[in-house]
Amino acid sequence: MTEYAKRVTRPKAAVHVERCSLPAAALLQRHTLLLGRIHSRYARILNIQTPDGQLLTLQGPGPLLAPCSAALAEGLENHAPHLSPGDLVTQGADASAALHLITAHAVHWDGRLLPRGTFTFTFTGTATATATATAANFRNIAAQLTQWLMQHAREQGIAPVLTALHGSAMPSPLHRRFCQALMPMLTRHLSAASIADMANQLIGLGEGLTPSGDDLLVGFWAVLHLTGHAHRLLPAPTWLATLAANTTDLSAAFLRCALEGHFSEPMVRFMHALYSPDPNAWQVPAADLARVGHSSGVDAMVGVAFANHLLAAVGMNHLQSP
Repeated sequence: MTEYAKRVTRPKAAVHVERCSLPAAALLQRHTLLLGRIHSRYARILNIQTPDGQLLTLQGPGPLLAPCSAALAEGLENHAPHLSPGDLVTQGADASAALHLITAHAVHWDGRLLPRGTFTFTFTGTATATATATAANFRNIAAQLTQWLMQHAREQGIAPVLTALHGSAMPSPLHRRFCQALMPMLTRHLSAASIADMANQLIGLGEGLTPSGDDLLVGFWAVLHLTGHAHRLLPAPTWLATLAANTTDLSAAFLRCALEGHFSEPMVRFMHALYSPDPNAWQVPAADLARVGHSSGVDAMVGVAFANHLLAAVGMNHLQSP
């Protein structure tokens, strides 16, 4: 049998979408018939590229692991071996499609990190207080998260960079490049221009489907969204267009979503817990996030810790509008 015949006669898969993020729902609503083609295939996820060049991640049941993700009613293990990059994916009845999505009853999940005017902070040995975040609050968050990462993920990803910023030995040339990108931020005014300069050095830095520099930025930007600084400190998503070629298609899609305030479910759970009144609420979500990807979750938490350290170090009076 020819390869063409194998592709034509192989089983067609029809799968139900149970949950999806808001960006994923927007793609599904915009492309009601031809959703797109398979961009890349892995053991437990598929990335679909839509006709307008956007990426939708399909996964099995469970927390949504990407900001533009749809969770299916079943795992992809039984279907992935029969699917290849370039195969058609539809929502309509198209006999030529290799994968057909049924989305009628999909639940939409809101993965935005919306600004909070006040925060309730409780740290070990202190009283609970609800107030606008202060430098001391950010400093405590940075210190506790850094300590947790050093205890539980010291050898993962770029976690050692956090201690290297305070004078510890830098284990590798890659870590040195991260420090060179981050150190100037500690002495500059925190502005859209300085953040863009930092991002220019970080995007695409590292290896993997989502390089460590990109993951760090996702965590950094998550803090700015939740603390209400994104509107004046983050560039417009169109700014990313010139830098997207420096990283992978998937990571560029994650960065676009992060600029717009959309994040994965483990990330959102972690961020809400980190700023909650319960001083012990964030450790379990942190462990869950640390298991995402090879080191993506850890690298994102490095970005969270650094952003909090930076907000504490520069002081709220040094925040500059574009």
